[in-house]
Amino acid sequence: HAPEFLSRIELSRKDPMTGLINRMAFGSIFSEVLSRTRQKGSLTAIVYVDIDGFKQINDNYGHEAGDQVLKVLGERLRHVLRTGDTAVRLGGDEFLLLLEGLSGLSEMDPFIERVSRTIEMPIFWKEVEFVVQASFGVTIFPKDSGDVDSLLHHADQAMYTHKRSDRKIRGAYVLYNPADESSR
Repeated sequence: HAPEFLSRIELSRKDPMTGLINRMAFGSIFSEVLSRTRQKGSLTAIVYVDIDGFKQINDNYGHEAGDQVLKVLGERLRHVLRTGDTAVRLGGDEFLLLLEGLSGLSEMDPFIERVSRTIEMPIFWKEVEFVVQASFGVTIFPKDSGDVDSLLHHADQAMYTHKRSDRKIRGAYVLYNPADESSR
């Protein structure tokens, strides 16, 4: 029965809607990523992704349509990542991408551009075509605080700064800036 037990453990780590790592399993995975980043002396980007306008899809077309959008987005996020990177569904329409082994911030622009382009591809449900966009907030470890909760908070704050901005340019994102938080 060991394979069945291991299968249940694996299922408990996955979001049933998207097949991505779920919020419950995220903490231990994130700690491992940060540990590897420290050992290698590299950078890890924590990218907080929030789907813009998702509530309207649920409100106007129902949860079945919203579920289809989430399933497709989960699959797309899995495929757009580099080998070794991690995609997490935090819940609702919020996702987290962990990009390990970065040598510098210059790698972020083409990555976010690729993720934006992938998210914005049409999603079809019944006779309806949805085109969604996302808001992106990024924090970089170890440049920013090394605590798991604070890094998640930093990426979340940067994402909300992007969401509130009128700049919905494909590939745009907000990099966490501690000065932004102190001015609130």
